[in-house]
Amino acid sequence: MKKPYLPYNKNLKEFSKEHRNNSTLGEILLWQKLKSGGMMGYKFNRQKPIGNYIVDFYCKALNLVIEVDGQSHREKSEYDRKREEFLKGEGLQVLRYTEKEVRKGIELVIKSINDFILEMNPPANPQPQHTPLLKGELVRAKKHLGQHFLKDENIAKNIVNALSGLGYSQVLEIGPGMGVLTKYLLERTSFKTTVIEIDRESVAYLKAGFPELKESIVEEDFLNFDPASRFKGEPFALIGNFPYNISSQILFKVLDHKDQVPEAVGMFQKEVAQRIASPPGNRDYGILSVLLQAWYGIEYLFTVNEHVFSPPPKVKSAVIRLKRNAVRSLGCDEALFKKVVKAGFNQRRKTLRNALSEFGVKKSAGNHFLDQRAEQLSVQDFIELTNMIATLKGK
Repeated sequence: MKKPYLPYNKNLKEFSKEHRNNSTLGEILLWQKLKSGGMMGYKFNRQKPIGNYIVDFYCKALNLVIEVDGQSHREKSEYDRKREEFLKGEGLQVLRYTEKEVRKGIELVIKSINDFILEMNPPANPQPQHTPLLKGELVRAKKHLGQHFLKDENIAKNIVNALSGLGYSQVLEIGPGMGVLTKYLLERTSFKTTVIEIDRESVAYLKAGFPELKESIVEEDFLNFDPASRFKGEPFALIGNFPYNISSQILFKVLDHKDQVPEAVGMFQKEVAQRIASPPGNRDYGILSVLLQAWYGIEYLFTVNEHVFSPPPKVKSAVIRLKRNAVRSLGCDEALFKKVVKAGFNQRRKTLRNALSEFGVKKSAGNHFLDQRAEQLSVQDFIELTNMIATLKGK
């Protein structure tokens, strides 16, 4: 197969004559990207001799070699295997791409390289500014973190403006990313803003771009975060464009600290938002609906389309607000209440008489709730049902 040389010399002006004669189109396209400084500030060399081998691209600071194979598949030749074995023996990391992959998807290849660099090393030279924060060049969205960066300023303002600021002087933003909400939070002087972020690239970006945050950036997973360590028992509000893959877990943690969190405003997957805000009597109504509505008033504020994110999610989103209600005690065994609600919805197609059989209610008479399904019961109905089950257990 003939090597796919690039026939236009004007596109080869960055190369020496030797490089032009030995470069495929894929190698040239990748070199143009590497030369532009888009790899977190790291410098790459072209056609670097290492031992008895010449590698396509080499970064000394990262101990990283990038190879573009001329063939259109990933099968290694005996020469490739020996070379890769030698390079790894020298303590080098090797990334290999095929000519076809680079030519047809250069941006995906660049993203793959950047993700690899970010996993192995902190960013070398982040240079964020307050503007622009929404283009996504400096912080790469990471799928395993569920990142989708909001890029609509008006929506960002509306989310921040949904915070009432009443009953608290501290706000914790979960997953600020590149600070699209953060900058508007910092304009609100009625409360102090703290952000919690697990992505170290985003942390570096925020530190450089928002020096006024200083000690108010917590580099930690919110699910492992102890609010007492930061807020010392003081009330605080929560806000964020919550990662969809942990949004339910975030809400269960809110319930664990319900007496310290008077308000929360967040972006969720639309389905989840509808479920949380749903009244009894429809299929959206579920475990989260009951547990949250027992302690919070829920407001579905507005729907958000996919195209206002980078990268766009495959689903629509929605913003909801939770405000702590006046309830301080449910008037039942709260641990049992949770078990009853979860058991009822875990078999939601069955009547509660069958779904809650583990609680010994199958032969109970005189309680009309047992002949209904879980989705038909209000919070107060579940409280009464819990007290009935507690009475049965006490016999």
